[in-house]
Amino acid sequence: VAFRPELSRLIHPEAMVVAPAPHVALQTLVDSARAVNPAKVLTRIDYPWFEDSPYIARLEDQTTDQVTLIALDPGTGRVLRHGGLSDWPIELAFEIHFDLVSGDPGERVVGLVGLFIFSMAVMGLLIWWPGWRGVKRSFAVKFSSGSIRATRDLHRVYGTVIAAVILLGAGTGIGLAWKPWFQAGLDKVTVMADWPPKASPGTCEQTLSADDVAAAAQTYEDGARLKSVRFTARKTGPVTVHLHSKTLSRPRAADRVLVDACTGVVLGAKDADLVPWGDQVLDWLLPIHTGEWLGLPGRILMLVMALSLIGLGVTGYVIWSARNAKSRTKQTAATAEAR
Repeated sequence: VAFRPELSRLIHPEAMVVAPAPHVALQTLVDSARAVNPAKVLTRIDYPWFEDSPYIARLEDQTTDQVTLIALDPGTGRVLRHGGLSDWPIELAFEIHFDLVSGDPGERVVGLVGLFIFSMAVMGLLIWWPGWRGVKRSFAVKFSSGSIRATRDLHRVYGTVIAAVILLGAGTGIGLAWKPWFQAGLDKVTVMADWPPKASPGTCEQTLSADDVAAAAQTYEDGARLKSVRFTARKTGPVTVHLHSKTLSRPRAADRVLVDACTGVVLGAKDADLVPWGDQVLDWLLPIHTGEWLGLPGRILMLVMALSLIGLGVTGYVIWSARNAKSRTKQTAATAEAR
């Protein structure tokens, strides 16, 4: 997931790598996406990650929550690839990591797993702490005392070194998975932006084109680059346009503009640079969790952290098994002696 765009391009080069060309009208892309499965609702179109990447559209079934992802050629609007999550393995991995492909209940479970990982990192540091005088000695690994002792030392030393990154990853993961509760807590100690705005959109039989809606948002944000356009289940409902922030260098920083699809009137806006600090805390969660706040080194660090959890789990199990085996041996010997 840390290298989601790059891996998708590696696995599906025929769909995820395109020849750079002038982009067709947004409405052409909308029509192409909806034509793939008219029974499903188009919920969003994400703009290309790279200059030679396609648009990615998302269709959702409102009754079964089944998702169809579509790669669209920017130059022609042609469908390059489409299918459910099983046809997009990297996107499936992301959805599993995000909410176990189970919506809100899955997010709550993922948050609980994050809490367990966070708690284990804290307890591991408390168990390891040898006092100031013993810190240097506690980083020693004795390979000469047998494989189990070496495994235990490596588990302790590496766990101590990587603990801060685990705490950071797990802590931000909890905030993302339990965002409604986290946001409610922040709302009690600081002012939060009123989003989405409580506005009444117009009613009409024919909505404006997607290009007109996007243009209205861009005009409002002084020509900022488009990042994503998100639709509601009701075709005449308001459209949320995400634009790249022109002032912030924070990864994923986006200004949001809510536009009336009937009239093109801006119903509300959320400028990433002007929101209260509580909203900025929420906005920082994802780039810190993915490591993007440190660029490529940060993403590599989060990958190392993820692999570390596997390594610590394996070595922890080995240590636990050896300790149990030793305990059983002692118990057997004590029972034999008593007899």
